[in-house]
Amino acid sequence: MVGDDTSVIGGIVATSVLFLINFFITKISRRWPSFRHLIEGDPVLLISHGRVISSHIKRIGLDEEIIAEAVREHGLAGINEVEMAIFEIDGSISIIPVKDSITKNIKNAINIRRND
Repeated sequence: MVGDDTSVIGGIVATSVLFLINFFITKISRRWPSFRHLIEGDPVLLISHGRVISSHIKRIGLDEEIIAEAVREHGLAGINEVEMAIFEIDGSISIIPVKDSITKNIKNAINIRRND
């Protein structure tokens, strides 16, 4: 991290420099939103109205299997049950289900509880 210097002082200096860089980047990002977009990026729409937007998926380096996995993790059976899927700036995938899917999932959950 600091070359051959493995002393405590070298570690403190390196940590301080990283802290200051982070502090100033955060300040600049808050003052100029365009700089924040340059550093952090923007959310990317992956699915709209149950249709995969392949060009967006390729642009960010994902494949459709990862999208399908995220859909399943949100309790949906398939992409056709997704109103929108968004690749967030923190790397997560947000899934917004079609309203009919929400109703169906709630009814299924209620039926499962009644059968238990």
